[in-house]
Amino acid sequence: VSTIAGDGTPGYTDGTGTTAQFNRPYGVAVGSSGNVYVADFSNHHIRKITPAGVVSTLPDGT
Repeated sequence: VSTIAGDGTPGYTDGTGTTAQFNRPYGVAVGSSGNVYVADFSNHHIRKITPAGVVSTLPDGT
């Protein structure tokens, strides 16, 4: 098991690698382009992690 984003501290921050924060990440899916999608349960958003480790928040309704 490897950490690709976040450091275990709850929060809501986009960023690269361990500078990003999630709050109760729940479901995970991997897209055909290698992006990882995470259901950030307590923040009520879907987050995308690129193969380079960059975390961004998807807009509502996407």
